[in-house]
This record gives sequence, C-alpha cells and structure tokens, in this order.
Amino acid sequence: MFIMNRKRINLFNQTIDNVDTQTALAFVEEYLHQHNGKIICAKNVALVVECNRDAFLREFYENTDLVTVDGRPLVYLSRLFGDRLPEMVGAYLWCKIIELAERKNYSLYFLGSTQSVVEKAVRNLMNLHPALRIVGFRNGYFQESEIASVIREIRHAQPDILYLGLPTPIKERLALSISKEIPSVLNVLVGGIFDVFAGEKRLAPAFISKICMEWFYRMLQEPKRLFVRYLRTNSLFLLMLVRETMKKLF
Repeated sequence: MFIMNRKRINLFNQTIDNVDTQTALAFVEEYLHQHNGKIICAKNVALVVECNRDAFLREFYENTDLVTVDGRPLVYLSRLFGDRLPEMVGAYLWCKIIELAERKNYSLYFLGSTQSVVEKAVRNLMNLHPALRIVGFRNGYFQESEIASVIREIRHAQPDILYLGLPTPIKERLALSISKEIPSVLNVLVGGIFDVFAGEKRLAPAFISKICMEWFYRMLQEPKRLFVRYLRTNSLFLLMLVRETMKKLF
C-alpha cells in the first residue's frame, strides 16, 4: 500500500500532524494494513500544557505515529503563529473510525471508563452500527499488577483496533506496552469518548466550539471534577501563550 508522508507543524515547541479528518482517516487505514502496533492520539490544550511539564509525555507525543488536534484554540493559534492546522479533528476522528470499522469489517476492543458506561457505549454503538464487530470490552479500573492479564485478554480477543479511554499518563504507558506485546493492533487513545458513546455526555455544539468554549461546556457537565483542573490548565496555557507571543514578536 502507498506510504503516506506526514506533514507536521510546530506549536508551542511541540509537533502536531497537519491533517484534516479525512486525511487522518486515510492514515488510519494505512496503519491498519501495516499491522505493526501503531499509536494514534489527539492533543488538546490540557495535553499541550502537560507535555510542556512532563518529560515522558513530551517524548511520547513527539514519537507517536499520528497526533491530531482536539480543540479549536489550537487551530486558531496555529494560524496566528504561521503554521495553519486545517480543522479540529480529535473526537470526530474517533467516530469516523467506528464507521470505517463497520464498513471494512475491522474488529474493536474498548478499554476504559466504568463498567456501566462502557457497557452502555457498546450497546448504543451496536444499535447505531449493527454490523460493527466489537470483540471485547472492559472497564479501566485495574491495578498495576493486573496489566499483564489485561493485555492477555486483549490479545485473546484479537481486535484490529483498540480504543483506550483511560486517564493520562496511564493510557500512554499502557499503549506503549500493548504496541510491543500485540503489534497487530492499532492503539487509539480516545480520552473520554466512551461517555459520549454512552450518552452520558455530549460533544460541544459547533457554535460553542467556534468561540473556543468547549472546555466551559465540558465543565458544565462535570463541574466538581473539572473546575479546579481547568482553572489550573487554562492559567498555565495563558502563560505559555504569552511566552510564545513574545518570542514571535521579539
């Protein structure tokens, strides 16, 4: 199969793939044909901040096979600083991969969230996509001592695509292990998309996204958990933005 060339941009001294959703999906199809443990993910403002502070995360995302953008602020800022990202990809790509899997008969395994949420997500997806092959799922609550058995369970299910909906940096560390132990699977780091599939949460409407208030929309759905986190993350991101602006100006 034709090997696509990656085009990347530099933003806040971090690299992100310069792709729209359709191009990202083409990379996914290519990776599925390669069967060699590829990892794909999406970066939002919070991850940009964390990668700036954490050496492991920074190295992980710099060496991941495909890093798309999840968050309108990063799209707008890329245009302000000269390297234009075409559009927000993120969660839209995770939905497109589901459609691709049903159409091309790829199998999926879901790992993450609570048991009730992941079960509901599977039921909803099967109702929407009757031909979808989900070969296994389990919640994301396990001890470090159980990681080997979790990987064995995934290997036994033999999925083509693994959706990892776990917290950072657990999903990143686990993805590295799985890509080595089960090189045939495509690891997709999806964050909290299981809650969306389950109908527990909703993606921000287009007009909210366009004014860069997705974070506020999410916080309204989980105020107790997200208020302090967003206060900290947004404050640190503003500092990074000031520094980046000063570098560009002077």
